[in-house]
Amino acid sequence: MSVQETVSDAAKLPALDVEQMVRDYIALRDAREKLKDEFDRRDSELRKAQERIESALHLHIQETNVKSLSTAMGTVFIQPQSSARVEDRQAFLEYVRNNEAWHLAQVGANKAEVTKHLETHQGTLPPGVTYTQRLNVQIRRK
Repeated sequence: MSVQETVSDAAKLPALDVEQMVRDYIALRDAREKLKDEFDRRDSELRKAQERIESALHLHIQETNVKSLSTAMGTVFIQPQSSARVEDRQAFLEYVRNNEAWHLAQVGANKAEVTKHLETHQGTLPPGVTYTQRLNVQIRRK
């Protein structure tokens, strides 16, 4: 499509009623937020009920010394869940460096610092980093 065709097509469009569009957008956002609040409240109630059942089943598995429970509706079993957090960053990094244990660490770029780097280094990125930015429409209530 040529520039002339695009301009011609745009001229055929009705004028935007920006005031009405902003009013509608804010009303939609408010309605979504209300629904989200209602959902979160009800979901919390349902989650608490599930947690009570999980606790009772966990206790039953421990007391009966079995690994799982099988029913016509489903199977109950215990699944280990673990997490690892760095409590002492300096000690951890020293260990990783001294032992060449880089597999223990996750490395990521700090978005705010990369943005600052771009600004202070004439748009040059640090080696090995990609940077993307997109423009989003935002609507603020008055």
